[in-house]
Amino acid sequence: MTMHLSLLAAAMLSSIAHARPAGSEVADARPAPAGTYARVDCRSIDVPDAVGVECGRLQVPERHGANGAVTLSLPVVVLRRSGAEPTGDPILYLHGGPGIATLEVVPGWLEAPSVKALRAGRDLVLFDQRGSGKSTPAICPEFDAALDKLAAEAPGAAVELRRKREAASACRKSMVERGRDPAAYSSTAIADDAEALRQALGYRQWNVLATSFGSLPAFELARRHPAQVRSIIFNSVFAPNSPNRAEQVSALAEGLAALQARCNLDETCRARYPDMRKDAASAIARYDRSPLKTADGQVSGSTFLGTAWNLLVRGRTAAVVPELLRRAAAGDDAMVLKVAGPFSGPHTFGTTSYAQKWLVECHDIYPRPSAPAIRKAVVAHPDLAQDMEPDEPDQVCAALQPQQAPAAFFDATPVSVPALVYAGEYDPATPTSDATAAMRMLAKATLVSVAGASHSAMGTDDCTRGIALRFLDEPTGKPDISCVASMPAPVVPGPAVFDEFFKALP
Repeated sequence: MTMHLSLLAAAMLSSIAHARPAGSEVADARPAPAGTYARVDCRSIDVPDAVGVECGRLQVPERHGANGAVTLSLPVVVLRRSGAEPTGDPILYLHGGPGIATLEVVPGWLEAPSVKALRAGRDLVLFDQRGSGKSTPAICPEFDAALDKLAAEAPGAAVELRRKREAASACRKSMVERGRDPAAYSSTAIADDAEALRQALGYRQWNVLATSFGSLPAFELARRHPAQVRSIIFNSVFAPNSPNRAEQVSALAEGLAALQARCNLDETCRARYPDMRKDAASAIARYDRSPLKTADGQVSGSTFLGTAWNLLVRGRTAAVVPELLRRAAAGDDAMVLKVAGPFSGPHTFGTTSYAQKWLVECHDIYPRPSAPAIRKAVVAHPDLAQDMEPDEPDQVCAALQPQQAPAAFFDATPVSVPALVYAGEYDPATPTSDATAAMRMLAKATLVSVAGASHSAMGTDDCTRGIALRFLDEPTGKPDISCVASMPAPVVPGPAVFDEFFKALP
């Protein structure tokens, strides 16, 4: 089963060199796309009706710059600044995924320390990306239902691939029959939606906060509308030249290796968890041989691996992964079933449109072909890829969305918008190798590597948040990141922390 980065980004493209003049992102800027905006009752889009929260819907054409009968309606939330006076330009948030609903985070965000800090003097704008969340019309609900069923059943790779390909063919056929354009779901289109929203809200400029996959439309905003983007914060960056674009096994291996290396610095940790990869491989192989039955499906080896990935990618739960792997390898099936419940499902990070996810991945992410890179990863990491089908992206994309973004999309020519790039040490989704690749595409960027953190490292503590706030105040200066070096050394905890985590599970 090919692992996809559908919470936070997917697999991405190696850098394709098609030289353009330096600074050509300015030369490539084009007229802003058009859209119409109207306020709506927040309850109509399932957002809390709270002080300082404004809601609306942005109407945009499915294909910017072209005549067409299909109009998309994108729900929008503006979290107004909490301070009496504005301290700077607003912030646009671009969610990870692709396919994940953005506005579902709003209830939690209203109390999040990082959001409170960002809103102190700036509006914070969020919207459900086209084809996801409560944007309308939906793309292919039947495709989403088919993939949800596959995730629960966890069949073998060959069966899964056949059924995905069939569902993809049916989705494309349905879209074409309804006058929909499968190629209209891309990072470029999302960026143009964002620019239409900026115009509609009347902002002169804004800063962009991008998480994971959100990095791709952020890069496109910087290329297509550079004068309107004051700065970009990449909170776990996934750039068009990512070395992990074709598959996520290599990214997971990198995250696990970082966790093992951190553990090895402590004698007690090293003695208790001498080989996390060996523990993982043992558990994966056992659950592939004898899957654990659940009420609506089963926990196979790939399901267990997905559970471990979902824990490792979260900063709050990454440290419990070594004990999870150790106990699973020792045969604690009851524990695995309980942890897999909330951490293995297809919507672990929120409601996901798999149709939008695959359309965007096929257009902007997977190489053509992807199979050679996946086969290489299988050879390099056979213990983590025992049930992978190397042809899955190629076959699904051929059926659903055979078009790919133009070569310039993957061009490593640096963009000139000031940027701040966060990288978490244990991140199995956008690991350090992604941050390193992204820095080659950013002419004015500062890298903030956060030890002991995972995905979305900006919110780790007051130090990492403070760096972002100072950067927003003066993005053209050199950010002071000295507090990161003085942070306490991370410690990989033992079984007691896992026990506390386990007891808190539903």
